[in-house]
Amino acid sequence: MTSSYETMSTDLAVSVKELLESHGKPPREVYLDHENSGVIFPEALKAMVEAYGRGYGHPSITHKVGWESYELLYESAEVIAGAIGASTEELTFTHSGTEANNLAVMGSAFAAGRKGRMVVSEIERLSVISRLRSYLSLALRSLKSPSTPRVL
Repeated sequence: MTSSYETMSTDLAVSVKELLESHGKPPREVYLDHENSGVIFPEALKAMVEAYGRGYGHPSITHKVGWESYELLYESAEVIAGAIGASTEELTFTHSGTEANNLAVMGSAFAAGRKGRMVVSEIERLSVISRLRSYLSLALRSLKSPSTPRVL
């Protein structure tokens, strides 16, 4: 079996450096892909550096550094909750977007119950689609929404 790289036309750039050189430097660039990377605001970066400078530990472990981390996490939750008009009990911190998506789909599936429906875009992230498939065994109905400009 050949990979897609082996079947590519020879006139295509074969390295990232060549790809960048072939495009040249645009006069103005707008970066719209913040899926896995994004801007870190200076205030957030400063707070992160300060937190790591004091040491860090897992906030659910019962030792001094864990307790200190828990306290910092709780203080952060209070700030976030206050900023969005929520209570700290309404916040859930996750390690990744995939984990957050899994929780969102799971919560929606259980809220919908066996007779509920869930609608998902046909261009949704795989972490949403794969989790939704696992809940289809609960007899939930799944509808796929087209990704036309009118829908988006």
